[in-house]
Amino acid sequence: MRRIAFLQKTDKYSGAENIVITIMKLLPKEKYDCIYVSLDGGIREVVEAEGLKFYAMPNAHMKSVKAAIEHVKPDIIHATDYGMSSYAAMLHTGIPVVAHLHNNVPWLQNPLDPKNLFFALALPLISQVISVSPSIEDEFVYRNLLKNKNHVIYNVVDLERVKTLSASSELLAERKYEIAFLGRLTLQKKPLLFCEIINKYKEINQNVTAVMIGDGELRSEVEKYIEENNLDDNITLMGFQKNPYQFLKNTKLLLMPSEYEGFGLAAVESLSLGKPVVCSGAGGLKNVVTPECGLICSDINDYIGEIQKLLTSREYYDQKSKNAKIRASQFGNMEDYIQRIIDVYDKCLD
Repeated sequence: MRRIAFLQKTDKYSGAENIVITIMKLLPKEKYDCIYVSLDGGIREVVEAEGLKFYAMPNAHMKSVKAAIEHVKPDIIHATDYGMSSYAAMLHTGIPVVAHLHNNVPWLQNPLDPKNLFFALALPLISQVISVSPSIEDEFVYRNLLKNKNHVIYNVVDLERVKTLSASSELLAERKYEIAFLGRLTLQKKPLLFCEIINKYKEINQNVTAVMIGDGELRSEVEKYIEENNLDDNITLMGFQKNPYQFLKNTKLLLMPSEYEGFGLAAVESLSLGKPVVCSGAGGLKNVVTPECGLICSDINDYIGEIQKLLTSREYYDQKSKNAKIRASQFGNMEDYIQRIIDVYDKCLD
């Protein structure tokens, strides 16, 4: 029996946390003892609701990481954050560390950024690396340190789970919308650009409806923009939702103007429900979204043009909706995914 400690930095539930929970559920229980290690918070409820073990850290400092590792006594540390991966490696515990990289953060391109230097110093002590798209290694200025240890493994989506959850009939999800935003309200996801695009499209259709699913530090700025531009009747803020899929089901398309993305999990989830994705193409999005199931946009006019076509041409929309489901199916092979993760663990212990 191998014990795997899944080391996380946050207390929130989002894309990376979703993937960790998926991995924990897919690993054979007779061979792997999995423990989710992170700050206490909303994520504990989600993890324990899945029947999984949870260990709470008081904070994300190196001392707390050390105490957690000493308590859990794992055979492998699977860390899904640059900082947590670096901490775990720098502790010199002798326990193999797998760094699972979910974002091609901008500082990967800056050789003098302190976070980049810290991660680069830790990499020789990290056993194996999993990156969710080729863009992460491509944009990493110290990419030579990843040689012979980086494995590009695209995230997997439990398509049946998304479909089942989307069928929920909760009261909040009864209203239908045309355009959705799904993600944290952070600079990375560019929620203000989303609002700007909706405001611009309102010049074409003053009754356009959009829903924003997620919360974050930019919430007050988003609320201010909506108020100042009289978008209260056009944009509905739903905040964080445990089940965002019921909202996606009741929309026409997903808009993702992200600054950067490691993989683009929300894009695949949207595609699986037949919802075309109109996006920036940042990071892993360019490996997910194709012209057949959505569009990668270079400026605001591209966004407006594609939204207009999707919302006014039934034939155009139906074709992209059909292709969206086909595209999503390519990211739903659970057996292949977990076997590739297990192969990485085996490399750690060889």
